[in-house]
Amino acid sequence: MLKRFTSLITKVAFFASLATVGSSVNAAVISFTDEASFSLSTSDSVLDTFNDLISFADGGDTLSSPLTRIIDSGSYDVDIDGIGVFIGSQSIAPSGEEYISNESVVDTITISNISGLPTYALGGFLFGSNLTPIAANLTATIFDLDGLATSLSLSCDLNPANCFFGFTSSVAIERLELSGDTNFIGLDDLRFANAAVVSAPASFYIVVLGAIALVLRRYKA
Repeated sequence: MLKRFTSLITKVAFFASLATVGSSVNAAVISFTDEASFSLSTSDSVLDTFNDLISFADGGDTLSSPLTRIIDSGSYDVDIDGIGVFIGSQSIAPSGEEYISNESVVDTITISNISGLPTYALGGFLFGSNLTPIAANLTATIFDLDGLATSLSLSCDLNPANCFFGFTSSVAIERLELSGDTNFIGLDDLRFANAAVVSAPASFYIVVLGAIALVLRRYKA
C-alpha cells in the first residue's frame, strides 16, 4: 500500500511540474504600447526624466557618447553610434521637460551597461523629433541575457505622449536599441523596473487538486 501511495504522489509532482513549466514558457516577453498597463505589470520602477540636463538643452548642446547616467543607486550608458547625444528642449517632451535624441537620423540609440537598476522591465516615450514633433515609424528592441531579441514597432503621431513603449521579460534585459526611419528619435521618461510577480494560473491549481483527489480516492480503495 505504501509503495502504491508513493507512486501516486510522484505522479502529482510530475503533473504539477508540467503546469508550472507551461506557464513560464508562455510569459517570456510581453510588449506594451500603453503606459498604464505597463505600470500595472511592473514594480520597483526607477525613472530617468533627463530633467537635470536643462542647461545643455537651453544651449542646444550635444554631449559626448557614450553618456553615463546615474539615477537612484544605479547607472546605465546611452550610446548613439559613438557620435554624440543631443539634448532636446522642453517644448515637445511628454513630461514637459528635457529629452535625449540622436544627432543624425541614421544613428541608433543604445541603452546598455545597466548596473544597480531593475532589469526585468524597460519602458518610456519614443517619438519623432526635429525640435517640433514629427510623425514617425520607430522601433524599440530589447536584448535579454539569453540572447533573445524582441522588437516593437511604433507609428508615432504628432503627440509624443501617445507613443509609449514598454517590455517585461522573465530574463534580465541586457540592452535596449531604438531606431527610426528618416527622422530624429526623441526619448523621454525612460524607466527601469521589475516585472510584477504573476501568480500561478488557474490551470495549475486544477491539475494539482485533481491529482490530489485521485490519490485520496485510490488510497482509500
